[in-house]
Amino acid sequence: DIGILLQPYGNEQTVYPYNTFTNCSFRNLTVRGQENAGGFCGCIDGKVTNQNNLNVTTQNFIVGQDSTISAIQGNSSAGGLFGYARRGVAINTVSGTTYTAIWENVNVEAGQYSGGIIGQIYTDSSSPYYKIRNVRVSGKTGTKSLTKVRSNGEKYTGGLIGKISFASGVTFNILDCEVQNTQINE
Repeated sequence: DIGILLQPYGNEQTVYPYNTFTNCSFRNLTVRGQENAGGFCGCIDGKVTNQNNLNVTTQNFIVGQDSTISAIQGNSSAGGLFGYARRGVAINTVSGTTYTAIWENVNVEAGQYSGGIIGQIYTDSSSPYYKIRNVRVSGKTGTKSLTKVRSNGEKYTGGLIGKISFASGVTFNILDCEVQNTQINE
């Protein structure tokens, strides 16, 4: 599993405030994790109020293409961007930006939680902020991308996000997103 763990730097109480990805992409990628798998990161963790940003500044930018993201354990999470997120996430929140972030033909599979961009969001404080704008998850013309889970027990699958668990006061703002030509669970 690959993760980003945000923690104090040295003996100071300073944390890394933001992780920002601008016009980053992957193509023909195969990720196979145990617990958490994602196109950019399997696990984003840290109990701070700051967030992880993905911004697209080019028209119809393909973030992920022709790839397979999977987490194989029974209680695992997988997503086209992040498998598991416990901090705020923002996609396309630069003021005035109307460009679309596209995941095309990215197949996501997990044991318990799978989503086109994030498998599972869990927050245990009221500070994180989630804003997702102008995202498209789709298959290619003539084929469907697949988002599914393998568990026989509790399981959650979504075109954008598999499961969201949060404390009261957490803000979610999901705007102008679409899921098309996608098979969710088989």
